[in-house]
Amino acid sequence: MQYDAAIIGGGLVGSSIALALADAGHQIAVIDAKPAIDRLPEQLDLRVVALSNASLAWLKHIKIFSQLRSERLNYFTNITVCEEDTDSTLEFSAEKMVLDYLGIIVENQHVLYTLQQRVLQHKNIASHFSYALQSRDDFGAKLTIGADGGNSWLREQLGITSQQKDYQQRALVCYVKTQTPHKNTAWQRFLPTGPIALLPMHDQNLCSIVWTLPNEDAQQKQALTLQALSAVITEATGENFGEIHVASKAASFPLRMQHAHQYGHDACILLGDAIHTIHPLAGQGVNLGFADARDLFTLLNKTDSQHWGKDLLRQKFERSRRTHNAVLAHGMSIFLNEKLRHRGMQLFRHSDSLKKIAMQVALG
Repeated sequence: MQYDAAIIGGGLVGSSIALALADAGHQIAVIDAKPAIDRLPEQLDLRVVALSNASLAWLKHIKIFSQLRSERLNYFTNITVCEEDTDSTLEFSAEKMVLDYLGIIVENQHVLYTLQQRVLQHKNIASHFSYALQSRDDFGAKLTIGADGGNSWLREQLGITSQQKDYQQRALVCYVKTQTPHKNTAWQRFLPTGPIALLPMHDQNLCSIVWTLPNEDAQQKQALTLQALSAVITEATGENFGEIHVASKAASFPLRMQHAHQYGHDACILLGDAIHTIHPLAGQGVNLGFADARDLFTLLNKTDSQHWGKDLLRQKFERSRRTHNAVLAHGMSIFLNEKLRHRGMQLFRHSDSLKKIAMQVALG
């Protein structure tokens, strides 16, 4: 059987575009070397995502959002960004944007499980999880879509190179209980070593921590006892949430920026982390991937599937996404520079128009 599209990678981005295309009546193959998630663990996943309103609209389009468990997600209505030793504080609110909320915080694995379960059940999708792909010709398809992550196998097979920057940092993640409620505010503080963010969960006193630290510092803090790590985090947050208690194990992962020089060729298109990875300080990584998937679906849905493999379609997709992806990727790097960040925050503080533009970009 020839498929309209073979999608390499059954993660968040790959599964989402597979569902969109399958719902539109196309025959799709999904291939992933990893097994599909067969159940949602009761224990919270340490990795969470902050999904924008545009991403939520995408999940609703593919009939996923209503399947997420309400007690495993939280709507956030405010964002506060501050610095350690200055009075520079930025505040964004849904109310001022005339919105009910700015997005949701939800476990990465919860969204992935929900997506994969629908992929496995869809009549127009042939699922091949735990399948080690040897050649992209293993599955006959008019178009091959690579959504196989930052270390993309397909990107390597195509010989596509990337602009890369290793931040020499790791993101330390864990859950914490706060003394004072988070009030549905995503809070971030910039320290000399890197930003620390508290992301509000469903429980008003439970937050997910994402703390950017130099590699060695992150590994040292990860090895601390829960009591010692609690004290360190309380100090790093300036006691803005009172005394903090770590409520889970801690983990960390390396940070780097990457942007592919091409978004594909030879009847292949790359999506999500396969073309770009960015610093997590603005929580835009998954949102960029979903935007890639949404824009590619829009193009494919307007094009006869016999022409999906043409270079013209790939070029249209790349033109629609490259500038936006590049601005956010490099913008994150600029915001890590203390002098540039401080100057930018001063500008934003005194301009409601700039704040509105920034939020419109973040909201997708």
